[in-house]
Amino acid sequence: MVEILKNISEEITNHPIKTMAALIVIVSSIFPFIFFINNDFFDKEPVMLEINNMTTSPIDGNDSNKINNNTDNLPPKLYKLSPDKHSPQYEGTTITWIANASDENNDPLVYKFFLSGPSTGNMWVDETGWIPANTWIWTTSAEDTGNNEVRVWVRDGKNAGPESRDDSISETFIVNKLNQKLTITSLTPNKPSPQYAGTIVTWTAIASDQGNGPLFYRFLLKGPSTGNQWAEQTQWDSGYTWQWITTKADIGSNVVEVQARDGNQRGPNSFDDSETTWFEIKTPASIALPMPYIDIITPSNPEVGKDVRFTGHAELCSDGSKIRTYELSSDLDGDLNPGSHSLPSFSFKFKSPGDHNLTFRVIDYKNRQNSVYKNIKVSPTS
Repeated sequence: MVEILKNISEEITNHPIKTMAALIVIVSSIFPFIFFINNDFFDKEPVMLEINNMTTSPIDGNDSNKINNNTDNLPPKLYKLSPDKHSPQYEGTTITWIANASDENNDPLVYKFFLSGPSTGNMWVDETGWIPANTWIWTTSAEDTGNNEVRVWVRDGKNAGPESRDDSISETFIVNKLNQKLTITSLTPNKPSPQYAGTIVTWTAIASDQGNGPLFYRFLLKGPSTGNQWAEQTQWDSGYTWQWITTKADIGSNVVEVQARDGNQRGPNSFDDSETTWFEIKTPASIALPMPYIDIITPSNPEVGKDVRFTGHAELCSDGSKIRTYELSSDLDGDLNPGSHSLPSFSFKFKSPGDHNLTFRVIDYKNRQNSVYKNIKVSPTS
Protein backbone atom coordinates (compact mmCIF):
# COMPACT_ATOMS: atom_id res chain seq x y z
CA MET A 1 0.00 0.00 0.00
CA VAL A 2 2.89 2.39 0.88
CA GLU A 3 4.48 1.66 -2.48
CA ILE A 4 1.19 2.37 -4.34
CA LEU A 5 0.72 5.72 -2.61
CA LYS A 6 4.34 6.59 -3.36
CA ASN A 7 3.80 5.87 -7.09
CA ILE A 8 0.62 8.00 -7.17
CA SER A 9 2.45 10.87 -5.43
CA GLU A 10 5.30 10.71 -7.94
CA GLU A 11 2.82 10.65 -10.86
CA ILE A 12 1.08 13.73 -9.51
CA THR A 13 4.43 15.51 -9.03
CA ASN A 14 5.76 14.66 -12.48
CA HIS A 15 2.51 15.01 -14.48
CA PRO A 16 0.11 17.10 -12.44
CA ILE A 17 -2.19 18.26 -15.26
CA LYS A 18 -2.50 14.89 -16.91
CA THR A 19 -3.19 13.17 -13.61
CA MET A 20 -5.78 15.67 -12.43
CA ALA A 21 -7.61 15.54 -15.79
CA ALA A 22 -7.85 11.78 -15.47
CA LEU A 23 -9.24 12.08 -11.96
CA ILE A 24 -11.76 14.68 -13.09
CA VAL A 25 -13.02 12.39 -15.85
CA ILE A 26 -13.39 9.47 -13.40
CA VAL A 27 -15.21 11.52 -10.80
CA SER A 28 -17.42 13.35 -13.31
CA SER A 29 -18.61 10.04 -14.74
CA ILE A 30 -20.34 9.54 -11.38
CA PHE A 31 -21.31 13.13 -10.45
CA PRO A 32 -22.09 15.83 -12.99
CA PHE A 33 -20.13 18.81 -11.77
CA ILE A 34 -18.49 21.91 -13.15
CA PHE A 35 -14.85 21.84 -12.13
CA PHE A 36 -12.80 24.97 -11.72
CA ILE A 37 -9.02 24.55 -12.10
CA ASN A 38 -7.32 27.60 -10.56
CA ASN A 39 -4.06 29.25 -11.56
CA ASP A 40 -2.35 28.21 -8.32
CA PHE A 41 -2.38 24.64 -9.57
CA PHE A 42 -1.64 25.21 -13.23
CA ASP A 43 0.17 28.53 -12.82
CA LYS A 44 -2.13 29.88 -15.52
CA GLU A 45 -5.22 32.12 -15.80
CA PRO A 46 -8.36 30.51 -14.32
CA VAL A 47 -9.97 28.17 -16.78
CA MET A 48 -13.29 26.29 -16.59
CA LEU A 49 -13.55 22.68 -17.64
CA GLU A 50 -17.13 21.36 -18.00
CA ILE A 51 -17.61 17.60 -18.10
CA ASN A 52 -21.12 16.09 -17.91
CA ASN A 53 -22.04 12.49 -17.48
CA MET A 54 -23.61 10.78 -20.48
CA THR A 55 -27.42 10.67 -20.62
CA THR A 56 -29.65 8.22 -22.51
CA SER A 57 -33.10 8.44 -24.10
CA PRO A 58 -36.00 6.21 -22.98
CA ILE A 59 -35.42 2.53 -23.65
CA ASP A 60 -37.71 2.25 -26.61
CA GLY A 61 -36.89 5.68 -27.95
CA ASN A 62 -40.33 7.20 -27.25
CA ASP A 63 -42.19 5.24 -24.53
CA SER A 64 -41.17 6.35 -21.04
CA ASN A 65 -43.38 3.53 -19.68
CA LYS A 66 -41.29 0.75 -21.16
CA ILE A 67 -39.19 -0.98 -18.54
CA ASN A 68 -37.15 -3.53 -20.45
CA ASN A 69 -35.15 -3.45 -23.69
CA ASN A 70 -34.41 -7.17 -23.64
CA THR A 71 -35.45 -8.26 -27.11
CA ASP A 72 -35.36 -11.89 -25.99
CA ASN A 73 -38.49 -11.32 -23.87
CA LEU A 74 -41.55 -11.04 -26.09
CA PRO A 75 -44.72 -9.27 -24.91
CA PRO A 76 -47.91 -11.29 -24.36
CA LYS A 77 -50.73 -11.36 -26.92
CA LEU A 78 -54.48 -11.26 -26.29
CA TYR A 79 -56.47 -13.38 -28.71
CA LYS A 80 -59.96 -13.52 -27.18
CA LEU A 81 -62.30 -11.60 -24.86
CA SER A 82 -65.65 -13.29 -24.33
CA PRO A 83 -68.70 -13.02 -22.01
CA ASP A 84 -70.33 -16.07 -20.45
CA LYS A 85 -73.73 -14.92 -21.77
CA HIS A 86 -74.59 -13.81 -25.27
CA SER A 87 -75.56 -10.24 -26.11
CA PRO A 88 -78.14 -8.79 -25.54
CA GLN A 89 -79.14 -9.39 -21.92
CA TYR A 90 -81.58 -7.71 -19.53
CA GLU A 91 -80.43 -5.12 -17.02
CA GLY A 92 -79.51 -6.76 -13.71
CA THR A 93 -77.86 -9.73 -15.41
CA THR A 94 -74.42 -10.73 -14.07
CA ILE A 95 -71.90 -11.31 -16.86
CA THR A 96 -68.43 -12.80 -16.43
CA TRP A 97 -65.85 -11.60 -18.96
CA ILE A 98 -62.94 -13.93 -19.71
CA ALA A 99 -59.71 -12.80 -21.37
CA ASN A 100 -57.45 -15.32 -23.07
CA ALA A 101 -53.81 -14.42 -23.65
CA SER A 102 -50.58 -16.20 -24.49
CA ASP A 103 -46.97 -15.44 -23.54
CA GLU A 104 -44.09 -17.22 -25.28
CA ASN A 105 -41.84 -16.73 -22.27
CA ASN A 106 -44.46 -18.11 -19.85
CA ASP A 107 -44.24 -14.95 -17.78
CA PRO A 108 -46.97 -14.37 -15.18
CA LEU A 109 -49.54 -11.95 -16.62
CA VAL A 110 -51.71 -9.23 -15.13
CA TYR A 111 -54.93 -7.82 -16.60
CA LYS A 112 -56.94 -4.62 -16.38
CA PHE A 113 -60.61 -4.38 -17.46
CA PHE A 114 -62.33 -1.22 -18.67
CA LEU A 115 -65.95 -0.32 -19.44
CA SER A 116 -67.32 2.33 -21.78
CA GLY A 117 -71.07 2.82 -22.05
CA PRO A 118 -74.12 4.72 -20.82
CA SER A 119 -73.16 4.33 -17.15
CA THR A 120 -69.71 5.86 -17.75
CA GLY A 121 -70.81 8.68 -20.05
CA ASN A 122 -69.27 6.64 -22.89
CA MET A 123 -65.82 7.27 -21.40
CA TRP A 124 -63.35 4.49 -20.62
CA VAL A 125 -63.39 3.68 -16.90
CA ASP A 126 -60.96 1.32 -15.16
CA GLU A 127 -63.07 -1.36 -13.42
CA THR A 128 -60.40 -3.56 -11.83
CA GLY A 129 -56.92 -2.08 -11.78
CA TRP A 130 -54.10 -4.52 -12.54
CA ILE A 131 -55.11 -7.99 -11.33
CA PRO A 132 -53.66 -11.49 -11.85
CA ALA A 133 -57.10 -12.93 -12.67
CA ASN A 134 -58.14 -13.00 -16.31
CA THR A 135 -61.84 -12.53 -15.45
CA TRP A 136 -64.12 -9.66 -14.50
CA ILE A 137 -67.68 -10.02 -13.14
CA TRP A 138 -69.95 -7.26 -14.45
CA THR A 139 -73.30 -6.88 -12.66
CA THR A 140 -75.34 -4.77 -15.06
CA SER A 141 -77.90 -2.21 -13.94
CA ALA A 142 -80.50 0.12 -15.43
CA GLU A 143 -77.70 2.64 -16.04
CA ASP A 144 -76.05 0.20 -18.45
CA THR A 145 -79.02 -0.13 -20.82
CA GLY A 146 -77.83 0.53 -24.35
CA ASN A 147 -74.59 -0.14 -26.22
CA ASN A 148 -71.52 -0.95 -24.12
CA GLU A 149 -67.90 -1.81 -24.89
CA VAL A 150 -65.58 -3.83 -22.63
CA ARG A 151 -61.81 -3.66 -23.04
CA VAL A 152 -58.99 -5.59 -21.40
CA TRP A 153 -55.27 -4.80 -21.19
CA VAL A 154 -52.52 -7.31 -20.51
CA ARG A 155 -48.83 -7.04 -19.62
CA ASP A 156 -46.11 -9.32 -18.29
CA GLY A 157 -44.21 -6.75 -16.20
CA LYS A 158 -41.13 -7.07 -18.40
CA ASN A 159 -42.16 -4.88 -21.31
CA ALA A 160 -44.79 -2.15 -20.89
CA GLY A 161 -44.98 -0.27 -17.61
CA PRO A 162 -47.99 -0.02 -15.26
CA GLU A 163 -49.50 2.96 -17.12
CA SER A 164 -49.42 1.17 -20.46
CA ARG A 165 -50.03 -2.32 -21.80
CA ASP A 166 -48.48 -4.97 -24.01
CA ASP A 167 -51.75 -5.75 -25.82
CA SER A 168 -55.48 -4.96 -25.67
CA ILE A 169 -58.76 -6.22 -27.10
CA SER A 170 -62.37 -4.98 -26.99
CA GLU A 171 -65.88 -6.41 -27.40
CA THR A 172 -69.31 -4.77 -27.62
CA PHE A 173 -72.34 -5.76 -25.53
CA ILE A 174 -75.97 -4.62 -25.45
CA VAL A 175 -77.97 -4.37 -22.24
CA ASN A 176 -81.75 -4.17 -22.71
CA LYS A 177 -84.22 -2.49 -20.43
CA LEU A 178 -86.28 -5.03 -18.51
CA ASN A 179 -89.94 -4.79 -19.44
CA GLN A 180 -92.45 -6.40 -17.16
CA LYS A 181 -91.67 -9.99 -17.88
CA LEU A 182 -93.75 -11.93 -20.37
CA THR A 183 -95.81 -14.58 -18.59
CA ILE A 184 -97.71 -17.57 -19.96
CA THR A 185 -101.07 -17.58 -18.18
CA SER A 186 -102.47 -20.82 -19.60
CA LEU A 187 -101.80 -23.83 -21.81
CA THR A 188 -105.00 -25.75 -22.53
CA PRO A 189 -106.11 -28.59 -24.83
CA ASN A 190 -109.48 -28.49 -26.58
CA LYS A 191 -110.25 -31.97 -25.21
CA PRO A 192 -109.79 -33.28 -21.69
CA SER A 193 -107.27 -35.96 -20.82
CA PRO A 194 -107.35 -38.89 -21.40
CA GLN A 195 -108.14 -39.37 -25.09
CA TYR A 196 -107.90 -42.32 -27.45
CA ALA A 197 -105.02 -42.66 -29.89
CA GLY A 198 -105.99 -41.06 -33.18
CA THR A 199 -107.64 -38.08 -31.50
CA ILE A 200 -106.57 -34.66 -32.74
CA VAL A 201 -105.88 -32.37 -29.77
CA THR A 202 -105.50 -28.64 -30.32
CA TRP A 203 -103.36 -26.84 -27.76
CA THR A 204 -103.75 -23.11 -27.10
CA ALA A 205 -101.31 -20.91 -25.18
CA ILE A 206 -102.17 -17.51 -23.74
CA ALA A 207 -99.41 -15.10 -22.65
CA SER A 208 -99.41 -11.62 -21.16
CA ASP A 209 -96.74 -9.04 -21.88
CA GLN A 210 -96.84 -5.35 -21.09
CA GLY A 211 -94.01 -4.66 -23.49
CA ASN A 212 -94.58 -3.75 -27.12
CA GLY A 213 -92.53 -6.53 -28.68
CA PRO A 214 -93.92 -9.26 -30.92
CA LEU A 215 -94.59 -12.56 -29.14
CA PHE A 216 -93.33 -15.90 -30.41
CA TYR A 217 -94.28 -19.42 -29.32
CA ARG A 218 -92.75 -22.87 -29.65
CA PHE A 219 -94.41 -26.20 -28.72
CA LEU A 220 -92.55 -29.30 -27.54
CA LEU A 221 -93.64 -32.84 -26.70
CA LYS A 222 -92.15 -35.46 -24.39
CA GLY A 223 -93.68 -38.92 -24.28
CA PRO A 224 -93.58 -42.47 -25.65
CA SER A 225 -93.35 -41.32 -29.27
CA THR A 226 -90.27 -39.16 -28.51
CA GLY A 227 -88.43 -41.67 -26.32
CA ASN A 228 -89.45 -39.53 -23.33
CA GLN A 229 -87.11 -36.77 -24.55
CA TRP A 230 -88.18 -33.23 -25.39
CA ALA A 231 -88.86 -32.95 -29.13
CA GLU A 232 -89.68 -29.70 -30.89
CA GLN A 233 -93.09 -29.86 -32.58
CA THR A 234 -93.18 -26.31 -33.97
CA GLN A 235 -90.53 -23.70 -34.65
CA TRP A 236 -90.71 -20.20 -33.21
CA ASP A 237 -93.81 -18.59 -34.66
CA SER A 238 -96.41 -15.97 -33.79
CA GLY A 239 -99.06 -18.70 -33.79
CA TYR A 240 -100.15 -19.66 -30.28
CA THR A 241 -101.87 -22.97 -31.16
CA TRP A 242 -100.61 -26.43 -32.06
CA GLN A 243 -102.62 -29.32 -33.46
CA TRP A 244 -101.43 -32.65 -32.07
CA ILE A 245 -102.52 -35.60 -34.23
CA THR A 246 -102.06 -38.46 -31.80
CA THR A 247 -101.18 -42.02 -32.87
CA LYS A 248 -100.72 -45.38 -31.22
CA ALA A 249 -97.08 -44.35 -30.62
CA ASP A 250 -98.38 -41.73 -28.14
CA ILE A 251 -100.24 -44.24 -25.94
CA GLY A 252 -99.20 -43.52 -22.36
CA SER A 253 -98.27 -40.39 -20.41
CA ASN A 254 -97.21 -37.31 -22.37
CA VAL A 255 -96.09 -33.80 -21.45
CA VAL A 256 -96.72 -30.82 -23.71
CA GLU A 257 -94.63 -27.67 -23.22
CA VAL A 258 -95.02 -24.23 -24.74
CA GLN A 259 -92.26 -21.61 -24.60
CA ALA A 260 -92.84 -17.92 -25.27
CA ARG A 261 -90.51 -14.99 -25.85
CA ASP A 262 -90.67 -11.29 -26.56
CA GLY A 263 -89.04 -10.81 -29.94
CA ASN A 264 -87.54 -7.46 -28.96
CA GLN A 265 -85.67 -8.85 -25.96
CA ARG A 266 -84.93 -12.54 -26.49
CA GLY A 267 -83.16 -14.38 -29.29
CA PRO A 268 -84.26 -17.74 -30.72
CA ASN A 269 -82.03 -19.66 -28.29
CA SER A 270 -83.82 -18.44 -25.17
CA PHE A 271 -87.32 -17.72 -23.88
CA ASP A 272 -89.09 -15.61 -21.26
CA ASP A 273 -91.51 -18.16 -19.85
CA SER A 274 -92.75 -21.72 -20.33
CA GLU A 275 -95.67 -23.87 -19.23
CA THR A 276 -96.22 -27.64 -19.25
CA THR A 277 -99.31 -29.86 -19.08
CA TRP A 278 -99.66 -33.65 -18.75
CA PHE A 279 -101.89 -35.55 -21.16
CA GLU A 280 -102.81 -39.25 -21.31
CA ILE A 281 -103.41 -41.16 -24.55
CA LYS A 282 -105.30 -44.45 -24.32
CA THR A 283 -105.63 -47.48 -26.56
CA PRO A 284 -108.54 -46.88 -28.99
CA ALA A 285 -111.88 -48.31 -27.93
CA SER A 286 -114.65 -49.48 -30.22
CA ILE A 287 -116.26 -46.43 -31.86
CA ALA A 288 -119.71 -46.97 -33.39
CA LEU A 289 -120.16 -43.49 -34.93
CA PRO A 290 -117.78 -40.92 -36.35
CA MET A 291 -117.10 -38.16 -33.88
CA PRO A 292 -116.98 -34.58 -35.30
CA TYR A 293 -115.07 -31.72 -33.66
CA ILE A 294 -115.09 -27.97 -34.35
CA ASP A 295 -111.45 -26.90 -34.07
CA ILE A 296 -111.48 -23.17 -34.81
CA ILE A 297 -113.53 -20.41 -36.44
CA THR A 298 -111.65 -17.25 -37.35
CA PRO A 299 -112.26 -14.49 -36.71
CA SER A 300 -114.03 -15.30 -33.48
CA ASN A 301 -116.22 -12.18 -33.84
CA PRO A 302 -117.27 -12.36 -37.52
CA GLU A 303 -119.20 -9.72 -39.45
CA VAL A 304 -121.78 -10.05 -42.16
CA GLY A 305 -120.22 -10.33 -45.62
CA LYS A 306 -116.66 -10.81 -44.31
CA ASP A 307 -114.59 -13.94 -44.93
CA VAL A 308 -114.72 -16.55 -42.16
CA ARG A 309 -112.45 -19.61 -41.96
CA PHE A 310 -113.78 -22.86 -40.47
CA THR A 311 -111.66 -25.87 -39.49
CA GLY A 312 -113.00 -29.11 -38.06
CA HIS A 313 -112.16 -32.82 -38.03
CA ALA A 314 -113.66 -36.15 -37.14
CA GLU A 315 -112.54 -39.31 -35.40
CA LEU A 316 -113.31 -42.37 -37.50
CA CYS A 317 -115.29 -45.39 -36.47
CA SER A 318 -113.36 -48.41 -35.25
CA ASP A 319 -113.52 -50.03 -38.69
CA GLY A 320 -111.66 -47.05 -40.19
CA SER A 321 -114.34 -45.96 -42.64
CA LYS A 322 -113.38 -42.55 -44.07
CA ILE A 323 -115.53 -39.43 -43.83
CA ARG A 324 -117.43 -38.70 -47.03
CA THR A 325 -119.23 -35.48 -46.10
CA TYR A 326 -118.50 -32.48 -43.88
CA GLU A 327 -121.47 -30.10 -43.53
CA LEU A 328 -121.71 -26.79 -41.69
CA SER A 329 -125.08 -25.10 -41.44
CA SER A 330 -126.70 -22.22 -39.57
CA ASP A 331 -130.27 -21.84 -38.34
CA LEU A 332 -130.24 -18.32 -39.86
CA ASP A 333 -128.29 -18.78 -43.11
CA GLY A 334 -128.73 -22.46 -43.91
CA ASP A 335 -125.91 -24.39 -45.63
CA LEU A 336 -122.64 -22.49 -45.16
CA ASN A 337 -120.46 -24.63 -47.46
CA PRO A 338 -122.73 -25.50 -50.36
CA GLY A 339 -119.98 -25.75 -52.96
CA SER A 340 -118.14 -28.75 -51.51
CA HIS A 341 -118.65 -31.04 -48.54
CA SER A 342 -115.51 -33.13 -49.00
CA LEU A 343 -113.12 -31.07 -46.88
CA PRO A 344 -113.18 -30.27 -43.15
CA SER A 345 -111.66 -26.81 -43.67
CA PHE A 346 -113.18 -24.08 -45.84
CA SER A 347 -114.10 -20.38 -46.05
CA PHE A 348 -117.56 -18.82 -46.17
CA LYS A 349 -119.51 -15.61 -45.38
CA PHE A 350 -122.39 -15.04 -43.03
CA LYS A 351 -125.42 -13.34 -44.56
CA SER A 352 -127.37 -12.42 -41.44
CA PRO A 353 -126.42 -10.65 -38.21
CA GLY A 354 -127.40 -12.12 -34.87
CA ASP A 355 -126.89 -15.29 -32.83
CA HIS A 356 -126.25 -18.26 -35.11
CA ASN A 357 -126.66 -21.84 -33.96
CA LEU A 358 -124.14 -23.82 -36.00
CA THR A 359 -124.35 -27.54 -36.76
CA PHE A 360 -121.29 -29.44 -37.92
CA ARG A 361 -122.24 -32.86 -39.30
CA VAL A 362 -120.03 -35.62 -40.65
CA ILE A 363 -121.07 -38.70 -42.65
CA ASP A 364 -118.80 -41.65 -43.43
CA TYR A 365 -118.88 -43.96 -46.42
CA LYS A 366 -121.15 -46.38 -44.55
CA ASN A 367 -123.65 -43.52 -44.08
CA ARG A 368 -123.01 -43.32 -40.34
CA GLN A 369 -123.29 -39.74 -39.16
CA ASN A 370 -122.90 -37.57 -36.11
CA SER A 371 -123.14 -33.83 -35.31
CA VAL A 372 -121.83 -31.21 -32.90
CA TYR A 373 -123.17 -27.72 -32.21
CA LYS A 374 -121.81 -24.26 -31.52
CA ASN A 375 -123.31 -20.79 -30.98
CA ILE A 376 -121.63 -17.73 -32.49
CA LYS A 377 -122.63 -14.05 -32.66
CA VAL A 378 -122.37 -12.31 -36.02
CA SER A 379 -122.19 -8.50 -36.14
CA PRO A 380 -123.48 -6.25 -38.93
CA THR A 381 -120.93 -5.02 -41.44
CA SER A 382 -118.87 -2.23 -39.88
